[in-house]
Amino acid sequence: MDSELRILVLDDEPPIRKGICTLITHKLPSVHIVGQGSNGLEGLELYRSTQPNLIITDIVMPEMTGLEFLREVRKADLHTPCIVISGYDEFSYAREAIRLGATDYLLKPISSTELIRAIIKATDSAHEAKHTDYEELRSSASTLFLHRLLNGELVEIEKVLQACKTLEISLQEGAVTVITLASPNAEEITRALQWAQTRAVTVTQRGPHGVLFIQGSATRADHLAADILSLNLPALRVGIGQPVTTLSSVHISFESALQALTYQAYYPHERLFTQEMIDRSTPYLDSTDIDTLRLKEILLLGDEDELVTWFNTFFSSLFYIKTPPLSYLKGMCIYLLTTVHKHLGEDLGITKSYFDRVAPFNASTVVSIDDLYNEVLNHLVVLNNKVIVQAIADSDIVIHQAKQYVENHLTEIISSTEIAEKLKMSPTYFSTYFKTKTGQTFRSYVNSRRNEYAKSLLANITMSIEEISEQLGYTDYRSFHRIFKRMNSITPSEYRKRITKR
Repeated sequence: MDSELRILVLDDEPPIRKGICTLITHKLPSVHIVGQGSNGLEGLELYRSTQPNLIITDIVMPEMTGLEFLREVRKADLHTPCIVISGYDEFSYAREAIRLGATDYLLKPISSTELIRAIIKATDSAHEAKHTDYEELRSSASTLFLHRLLNGELVEIEKVLQACKTLEISLQEGAVTVITLASPNAEEITRALQWAQTRAVTVTQRGPHGVLFIQGSATRADHLAADILSLNLPALRVGIGQPVTTLSSVHISFESALQALTYQAYYPHERLFTQEMIDRSTPYLDSTDIDTLRLKEILLLGDEDELVTWFNTFFSSLFYIKTPPLSYLKGMCIYLLTTVHKHLGEDLGITKSYFDRVAPFNASTVVSIDDLYNEVLNHLVVLNNKVIVQAIADSDIVIHQAKQYVENHLTEIISSTEIAEKLKMSPTYFSTYFKTKTGQTFRSYVNSRRNEYAKSLLANITMSIEEISEQLGYTDYRSFHRIFKRMNSITPSEYRKRITKR
C-alpha cells in the first residue's frame, strides 16, 4: 500500500466521520487524513485543495450527495479510487456508485475489518484493473446483512424489511426458526445449503456453520430438517433453534440452534438436535466452589492417585443436572486450569508461555464429554509428572529473583550490575552464574523479555510507536527501531501492520 496515502473523508454525521478517521489513524499509522467534510460541496473544495489519492464518501448528504460529488470529480479525474458508504436501505444507489468507479460499497454500521480491507484493496495495484460486479456486491452485502441479523445488531424492523427488499432477500416479518448445519466435511454443508435454496429458503454460511432461515410454523422447520437429513450427507448434523415471532429476534433462534448442536457431546450418534434436548436448569455450582488451592497442594505433593481422585470428584460435581451445557463444562475446566497455573506460577516461577508450550490446552477442539474429561485430566497429569518436577529441579532463588525483577521493570533499562547489587553478588559472578544456569546471557534474556513486551504493546493500536518506545525506556525512537528490527527482522511499524491485518 502507498506509504503516502492521502484520504479525504465525507460524511454528514460527525460521530461516524470522526470514527472513520480515528479507525484509519489507529490501524494504518502511515496514512494521512487530508480533509474531512459534511457534504459534497465541502468535498469538492477539499478535493481541489488537498488532491487526495483515495476518497471515502457517504451517499446521502445535504446540499450535494456523495453521488453528485463523484460525478463532478469524474469530469476531471477518472482514476482516484473511491469507497462509498451507506445504509442497507440505500443499497439501490450501488449501481450508480459502481458506474462512477467506486471500488467498494460499505454498509453502515461500518466494520473496522471491512474498512481496512477496502482501503488496502483500493490502493493495491493488483486490483486496479478489477471492476466491481454489482451482483457480487449485492451477494456480499446480503451476507453481511444476514450476519448482522444473526448477531442481533439490527432491531428496527422497518429498516430490516426495507433492507430485505433492497437486497432482494426473501424474508418477511413474522414467525421464523433458524436451522444450523455442522459437518467436518465442508462440501456437505455447501450441498445442503444449495438444496435449501431450491426450496426458496434464505441461507447463509456463518463461520463453519450453514444457516437456514425458515419462515412459518415450527413444523415446517422440523420437516425441512428431516428432508435435509434424508440427503446423502452422512456426517451432517442439524440443530433446530427456538422459534421466534419477529425478524429482529432471529439472533435468539440462531443462538439456541448453535446450543442445540453442542448436545452432540452427549448424543454422539444422533444427527438431529432440538430444543427438547436442552436442559435449561440454572447452574448452582460456580467457580468460587472449586478448591484450586487444594489441587495445587496435591500437584506439589506429586501424588497422581490422589490427583485422579480429586479430579473425578470435581468433574462429577459439574453434573448436578443430567446434561449441563457444554459451554458451562468447558468454562469451569478452563477456570480450573488457569487458576492452578496462576498458583503454580506464583510458587515456582513458571511462566504462562511455558505452560502453553509444554502443556497446551485448547477447549475449542473438544466436542464430547469424554474428550473434555480426558484432555483436562491429561493436562493435570503432565503438570504433575513433568512441569512441576522440572520446575522444582530448575528452581534457583537467585535466578527466580533476577527474572522476577526483570518482569517488574520491563519499562526500564536494566543492567546486570544493578541486579547483582540487589542480590549482593559481584557483577562478573552474577553474569557467569546466570549464563551457567539458564544457558543465555543476562542481556539476551532481558532483550528477549522486553521484545515480547514490545510486541504486546504494538498490538495496542491506541499507542503510537513513539509512545511505545518511550514506555519501554528508550531514549530515542531510533534505538527501539534498530533493536526491534535486529531481533525480529522487521521494523515495529511493519510488525504492527502484519498483526492488524489478521
